[in-house]
Parts: sequence; structure tokens; C-alpha cells
Amino acid sequence: MTALGWRDRWMGEANREYHTTPVLELRESAQRLGLVRKYRGVLLPTKVGRILESDPVALWWHVADHLPEARTEAETDAGMLVLLMVGSGTPISTTVLARHLTTGMAALGWRTARTGEPLDEHRAFAAGRSTWTALRRLGALLDDDWGGPPAPATPAGIQLARAAVLRRERRAYRPSSEE
Repeated sequence: MTALGWRDRWMGEANREYHTTPVLELRESAQRLGLVRKYRGVLLPTKVGRILESDPVALWWHVADHLPEARTEAETDAGMLVLLMVGSGTPISTTVLARHLTTGMAALGWRTARTGEPLDEHRAFAAGRSTWTALRRLGALLDDDWGGPPAPATPAGIQLARAAVLRRERRAYRPSSEE
């Protein structure tokens, strides 16, 4: 918490991962990116993590290739919307993001299973939360408080979001042998 500059904004002792949400989110994100793993309660770098620790450019591209952070199709769609918003360079906050995600997810056809209604702001934000959190923990976004004023992404964050979208689109496009 201290090394990353998060200690001053955190209440409590910050001596356990489950007491320090930023550290928990960073570790979970690093695991989803395939950079670290837990073994008998110890955090260890994966083979990929060891290779990339001495190559910051390759690490940057690895992160771009693994965004959006998603486990489901809804999280992928919401994560792509987050990346597009960040990549646009438009100042955003969590409340602005939630509003835009609600509109975007409705436009993409996402509905609640129980009622068939479009997702509310809470559910839409929850779908994009992993990508939003990953970008915040990477320093791509300013760490705002819920309801804070809109703030622009960092220049590096804008570049990362754009690269992630373009790399994802390139992987999604598979030309047929006839083209």
C-alpha cells in the first residue's frame, strides 16, 4: 500500500490483503493476466510473469492483449465499452461510466434474465468493473471516489485502452481463405 501510494487514502491497518481492497484487486488482476499464481499461500510469478518481468514493452503488450478483463460474454462487452470510453480520452467518473455502460449494454441487447428489462446502472457497472478496476490499478485511470468529478485517463491509459481494443478486434477478425 505504501509503495504504490495507496496508504494515505486508506483507512485501517493495511496489514492483510482482505483488509486492503486495492491490493486484493491488484493481485486478482495479476492472476487473471497470468502473471502470478498462489501456491500454498505464497504468491509466485508464473513462467510468463518471470519472462515479462525484465521486458516492460512485452509486459505492456501482454496486458493489452488480455484486456478487457472478463469471464463472461457480458463482462467482455462491458469491458470493451470501458476500453472504448477510456480510449476516447473523454473525462469519466464512476457515475458517468455507469450511465454510459447502462446505455451501451442496452444497445447491445443485454437484459436481466428475470424481467427482460435493460440492466440498471448497478448491474451494468458490475459487468465492466473488472476492466475498470484493472485500468485503475495499472495507473491508466485516476483513482476517483464514487461520485467524484469526471477526470481524464492518463495518456498511457488512453494508449493502453486503444491498443487493447485494436488488438482484440484484430484477433476477432479471421479472414476466410477466399479473401
